[in-house]
Amino acid sequence: RWHRKLATLSWIEKKFADIFLGGVPKEASVEKAVDCFKKAVEIKPESIQHHFELGVTYEKLDKKALAIEQFEKVLE
Repeated sequence: RWHRKLATLSWIEKKFADIFLGGVPKEASVEKAVDCFKKAVEIKPESIQHHFELGVTYEKLDKKALAIEQFEKVLE
């Protein structure tokens, strides 16, 4: 969730981080979050939380079909 959260900060949150924290790590991205959640699903495919977080992340990337696929796995 760290990558997704940092990558989707608003401009004001990023400015706050620049001023008070020295910036936001540049390696944070929603795409990196997808990679991390996919790996989590591979390691523990029965985890509802992993599928849910992957679905939310796909939704952030506007990949609705992939998001729905993960949300359906949550409901199984």
